[in-house]
Amino acid sequence: MDRTTPSFYLKEIISIVFAAPFIALYILLILSFQTIIEKEDLLIGSVFLTIIPLITSVGFSIYYGVEWDYRQREKRMIPLALINLPYIVLCILWMNRGFPEIFLSFSYLMNGLVSLIITRWYKISIHIIGIAGPSTYLLLINQYGYAILFYMISIIVAFSRIKLKRHSMDQVISGYLVSITTTVIGYVILLAIYNV
Repeated sequence: MDRTTPSFYLKEIISIVFAAPFIALYILLILSFQTIIEKEDLLIGSVFLTIIPLITSVGFSIYYGVEWDYRQREKRMIPLALINLPYIVLCILWMNRGFPEIFLSFSYLMNGLVSLIITRWYKISIHIIGIAGPSTYLLLINQYGYAILFYMISIIVAFSRIKLKRHSMDQVISGYLVSITTTVIGYVILLAIYNV
């Protein structure tokens, strides 16, 4: 793909703006705006779902001297493993919060761990996992309009990732299947634990 065309830059911008840490921030802002979570949860969630993962991801890409989206599967392992640490901390911090908070942190942790395991053998689309998982989360907490919006955004992102040759169609589709399934399983587990 010609890196000098406006089309290339548009696809790159789409990939950046809808990367997993930014999606987490958008979800937190929606939840705060809808008064589903408190303002302090917006701040705490932003630190553990957006800021720390973003610093980790960008920091390791600089360290490895690779592009920010880790085109080589092998280079993803350490950043993916480290990104799960703030998800674990957030699950602990939000353990006694409301169901939307614990479900959000738990779904990020589950999707992060499953992504890490799969990435050992296969380059799954982390971008799609980072959008389709949160879209499913929104659907399951009855935020249907936002869920549909984010699912539609995920299609645009999937298209851009394929056109940028960062992923194949099967890597994108597997990202959808894994994230939706993992998020639903997390939901069922938490329903059983919290008797909601």
